Amino acid sequence: MKILPYHRYRFIIRVKGYERARHCFDLQVQGLRPEEAAHYQEAFGKKITHLFSFRDTEQVHTYLGILKEDSPEKTVFETPEGREFEFRPLFPEREKSAETKGE
Repeated sequence: MKILPYHRYRFIIRVKGYERARHCFDLQVQGLRPEEAAHYQEAFGKKITHLFSFRDTEQVHTYLGILKEDSPEKTVFETPEGREFEFRPLFPEREKSAETKGE
């Protein structure tokens, strides 16, 4: 999924069969350098590939995790604690129009 600045996203948190949907904005994703990933793997005992953060109405949330899925419709991360975060555009039609204006 293409992540654009100033866009809103719907995200779903899944933990042990529990699911909660919310809205967020300012989604940012950063791939970790190999030495950073090795450090976090040593600390958590699990592979970590990305750092992702987003804002909701309360605060900024920052997590480390693995990129499980990246398709045009959604992006899914899994954290070492077992939480799964699925992000989708809140207004997919705006995402498409923003992409065509940029080309």
